[in-house]
Amino acid sequence: MTGAASYTVWHGDTPVGELRDVSVDQPWVHGRFTPGAGWEPLAPLFAAVEEWARQGFPEHLVSALAAVRDLELELRPVAGGPAIRPWMIHIADGQARFRE
Repeated sequence: MTGAASYTVWHGDTPVGELRDVSVDQPWVHGRFTPGAGWEPLAPLFAAVEEWARQGFPEHLVSALAAVRDLELELRPVAGGPAIRPWMIHIADGQARFRE
């Protein structure tokens, strides 16, 4: 993966945003996230994950992470090629990071 890689983020048949300027910092893949038309309904789920992390990952809030995983988002390369289904993804403040 190079810094020039970019993906469209999909939830089912709905594009929710673009992931650009992708780079790898094992085990995470990082990039800039630009929300699209389908982002609005998903934003609160990602905000809950960030709150979970901010509070130091308390057990009583771990359901936020499960809710995002259950979305089964797909990252489709803009240049073509196989899609990625990240098993963990965080999106906040115009940044995204995921793990394959």
